[in-house]
Amino acid sequence: MSIDRKTKIQRIYLCLCLGALMAYFSMIFFSIHNAKLYTHLNSYNFFVNTFLALFTVSIFNFYKITIGSFDGEGFNDLLWKAFVTGIITTAICTTLYLFIISNSSIVYGYISIFYYLLYVCAIVYVCLLFFVFKKMILYQKTKETSNFWQIFEILLYICIIINFLKIPTYDILFPLILIPLIVMGLILSLNLGWVAYLSYKLKIKASIFLSFILIFSCIFIFILYHFDSFSSIGTSLSQNIFLISLLIFITIYALISVLVLLFNLPTSSVFEQKFSEILQLQRISGNSQYGKTESEVYDMLMDSCMGTFLAQTAVLEILNKEGEITEVVFRNFNANNFSEIKKLIRKNNLKINEEYLIIEDTSKLNKTKNSDYFGIQSFLVLPLLNFGEKLGNIYIFSELKSAFEKEMIDIVITYVNQASASISNYRLLAQEVENARYKEEREIAKKVKKHLVPALEIDNDDLEMVAVSKSADDVGGDFYDFIAINSHQYAIIIGDVSGKGTTAAFNMAAMKGIFHSLIQNFTDCESFAKQANQSLSFCLEKSSFITLSLFIVDTKINYISHFRAGHCPSFLFHSKNQECIKLMPSGLGLGIIRNDNFLEHLQSEMYAITNGDIIFAFTDGIVEAENENKIPFGYDKIVQFLCSNYQKPLPSMKNEFETLLLKYCGLDALNDDYTFLILKIK
Repeated sequence: MSIDRKTKIQRIYLCLCLGALMAYFSMIFFSIHNAKLYTHLNSYNFFVNTFLALFTVSIFNFYKITIGSFDGEGFNDLLWKAFVTGIITTAICTTLYLFIISNSSIVYGYISIFYYLLYVCAIVYVCLLFFVFKKMILYQKTKETSNFWQIFEILLYICIIINFLKIPTYDILFPLILIPLIVMGLILSLNLGWVAYLSYKLKIKASIFLSFILIFSCIFIFILYHFDSFSSIGTSLSQNIFLISLLIFITIYALISVLVLLFNLPTSSVFEQKFSEILQLQRISGNSQYGKTESEVYDMLMDSCMGTFLAQTAVLEILNKEGEITEVVFRNFNANNFSEIKKLIRKNNLKINEEYLIIEDTSKLNKTKNSDYFGIQSFLVLPLLNFGEKLGNIYIFSELKSAFEKEMIDIVITYVNQASASISNYRLLAQEVENARYKEEREIAKKVKKHLVPALEIDNDDLEMVAVSKSADDVGGDFYDFIAINSHQYAIIIGDVSGKGTTAAFNMAAMKGIFHSLIQNFTDCESFAKQANQSLSFCLEKSSFITLSLFIVDTKINYISHFRAGHCPSFLFHSKNQECIKLMPSGLGLGIIRNDNFLEHLQSEMYAITNGDIIFAFTDGIVEAENENKIPFGYDKIVQFLCSNYQKPLPSMKNEFETLLLKYCGLDALNDDYTFLILKIK
């Protein structure tokens, strides 16, 4: 298994750290037992300081890489890592401190070893915390903040050199470095943008972790300063500018963070509620009209994405069904620069599929000839997809490295999905208008009135089906249809359009057209329901909706897939054991909820079938038909009819059931539309 470059560097720093630590403590230990080493005091101090500086630099850079590449779920994962490290290092220091106090006469000769053990724990603790806080401070960073932090780190490296050179505290260089570091640390501590993105519970957890970190820092300061009173120690905390700077910075940032988190707690619930409302609004409007024209959709999408990432440049390319680029929209970018970026993507074999593409550092890519990236340090590419169809790509460029945070990407994906649905809807609407309303509207209206529901009779080697559909008006809303998907799959649909008259008939025709166009490509119930609901959202009036039941019969595996979108329950009669099952999975009518939340209210089910089984499906006109005493026909009579007549031929069952219904109501015809179909598995 190949190891990436970052992991190799981590291992090198870790080995240097451990090697320097072992060499350092070996010299300290042998110096205690071998007085001759003190005869070469200058050389001894040089090597001790060298190993100490090497350890400090190694552990500092090790955590810089480790925390910089940390891929946890959020800031609390980082704080948890710091909290655990703080518990371990503080426990070690406290144990050593208490041991030394209680055995001072015994350990006095080895006090320098104990002191440097405490010093190592402190260095591990402050270096880890430093880069954890860096990750938090540079969240949603600006170019100025990023540059300011780099200067801060450079000054800390200078501090390590000062410690190595043993520059005393009264030297003018000491305050010249320490004071700017404290001021810069205080300024950086005011970058607390990450707090706003935590929920109430996460803020509580973060407050607890940071409070403990604050306590750990105070314990370190107390213990390490206490050891300054031992004259045998060559280096004291008061002379270690690197450790002083980091402890002060960590303490300040932890204190400010705790205070800000506590002050934000009362308003967190309100913020979460508003944020949830915004996301919900985006989902609700996901399938609604985004703008008056497609160009407005493009502009709104680019404005949203650029504003979220504080980006100055972006490019949107639009594709047709064949995958050809039909339009490119530029923001503060030009075609030549964009062409170079696409060459860069191809040269590095970067793929833009259904997942987004993120490049956090363009300098690590294989460069194209004479390309300086035009000042771009990182970029993000998101595809515009709508139910598997690629509509285009949006490219967002930044002058900063690692400028795209996961939380912000999730929000932008919502914008992209919104716009993709809107663009697809425009195209679908244009096609519907072109093919139906303007060209064949009058002819379609005539055919709908004349052929409201087809007289569909099925009789093949797999299935037999009969149906009856009667309308109380000249044009009603009841409908059914049948399609052979392939040699062993059949789709049967029955439904009811809200309302009466011509409007209901046209909506019924739209549903039948959608059924024919979608069922060949979406043979699972949930996918078909989702596509049909989206398509109908642009066809139906706001007050209209459609209830239906869909059955997909697979005679190869002997199963039926079924969903019910607000329609009447159906019945499945097993002829072998004469068991009648009421099929009533949950679901809302099409067009009631006109967004992706529709699927949350839909349930599909599968049922095993055998030869001789019968499906009986119907509209509400059957069960709601009343007799002279206003008692509805109901479901029980359907069950009784199936149990008594399941062995008869289907045409006889059809005629006898209709006779039974009309006889119950005492009428020659009902006052409402009614439709039923009987399907038998051969």
